[in-house]
Amino acid sequence: MNQKKSFILHDDSRHVFNELSDEDAGKLIKELINYSTFINSEKLMKANKANALFGLLNVLAAPFKAQMDRDLEKWLETREARSSNGKLGGRPKGKKQKKANKAVSVNVNVNDNVTVKDNIKKIPPEKKDVMEYMHQKKITSFQVDDFMDYYESNGWLVGRNKMKDWKSTICRWDRNRMNEKPANDQHLF
Repeated sequence: MNQKKSFILHDDSRHVFNELSDEDAGKLIKELINYSTFINSEKLMKANKANALFGLLNVLAAPFKAQMDRDLEKWLETREARSSNGKLGGRPKGKKQKKANKAVSVNVNVNDNVTVKDNIKKIPPEKKDVMEYMHQKKITSFQVDDFMDYYESNGWLVGRNKMKDWKSTICRWDRNRMNEKPANDQHLF
């Protein structure tokens, strides 16, 4: 007798139970519970004779029982594999682990002709770099200190993301400031 103490009733079989009366659904579920308890056992034959389903319920029970047989077979195979691996000292060594033990030779070619734009990628930027960029773009809608103080206080985040390009952020600040309406144009009523 197996030692499995549970079985899976798949959600897609719900429609079968919904179509049955409560009495017939109860009979079917009792049959499935008995089947799972006594599967591959001589007691199953005796239990089936005593609690035999007739007609439509017998037909409906067949696919459930077939699925339970497949699930049990898979469970027994998994249990056996785990048992034999446990006797050998745990999980079997996989191909990944065997490859990791082999010597690996890697050829690396380095191209030393790399151009780095420090001003764009360096976050946080230097105040002098921000001033130079704003002067170059003729941005006067806000002060350098306003920009630096704002992003220093929030950890150089744009929304919830780390700032990637401070120059584009400055341009966005300028556009937003230029689009704001002056305070004296706002009507209160």
